Amino acid sequence: MTKITRAGIIKISFFILLVIACDFTAGKVLDYVYFHTTSGKYNKLNYVIRKSKEDILVFGNSHAECHYIPSIIKDSLHESCFNAGFRNQDILFTYAIHETILDRFSPKLIIFNIDKEMLYANKEAYENQKGKLSELLPFCNKEQGIRSVIEDRSIFEKFKLQSGIYPFNSSVVYLIKYLLSHSDNYKDGYYPIFGKLNPASETKKDLSGAKAVEHLNRELVGKMLEIFDHFHAHNTRIVAVISPTFRKYWLINDSVASIFSRQGIPLLNYSRDQRFHNNASYFSDDHHLNNEGAKLFSAIVAHDIKTILKK
Repeated sequence: MTKITRAGIIKISFFILLVIACDFTAGKVLDYVYFHTTSGKYNKLNYVIRKSKEDILVFGNSHAECHYIPSIIKDSLHESCFNAGFRNQDILFTYAIHETILDRFSPKLIIFNIDKEMLYANKEAYENQKGKLSELLPFCNKEQGIRSVIEDRSIFEKFKLQSGIYPFNSSVVYLIKYLLSHSDNYKDGYYPIFGKLNPASETKKDLSGAKAVEHLNRELVGKMLEIFDHFHAHNTRIVAVISPTFRKYWLINDSVASIFSRQGIPLLNYSRDQRFHNNASYFSDDHHLNNEGAKLFSAIVAHDIKTILKK
């Protein structure tokens, strides 16, 4: 081996060590900043996974996060409540975080908001759900339950997670945003939407019924049933809820109804509730309630759950 070759190997080795050191250092800095943010969705996510202890938790996607006001539910049911719903996330996300929560404590009640897109997701939508689990990457070195779900996404995840920077690739912009300003603040996990829907912008066609996919996604249904089983094992009661929509509604068929009936889980369907249906003053778009609509809905669903719990 020549002197030049040995020198080259030394330089390459030094460069590799430098990259590893930079990756490790940057990862530690990003980890510290991430878990010390005091506002925004990362602060909420960290609270839900590692600190929440409320009697009632609300799970689901944006319909959960923007439709359920914990203070109203708390006043009605006389139990503490936190909204653990997350926009742009669905069943796989709830599946990924629920066991970590149960490792810490057992809620008394889960309000599980569902919609058709969750259960009838096609292959593309299912893969999209798996991709959006990237928001949980920062927890992989702290919560083994979450890490195992992330590693199931592909055979390469366990190798990628050796990097200190990789878990924060998709969160750097938001971390800078939250450092510069306290924005996107939530109230007990609830994210209010303001403004009213313009009915003229909506089509007049009937939007009921399944359109693109007629078959339940068995993998997602299976994950949901696992969630239910785990909460039931901790003596946690569950109520499933379908939120109001402006015009679109969901006619529950026997295959869906049986999923919940076999589990002994009440299913409350407000998708065609006349207090909301075609009432633009309560919506920000055709399927998201605005703050005024959320106030009314939270009071209604809390009242109906109270009636169920008395039985």
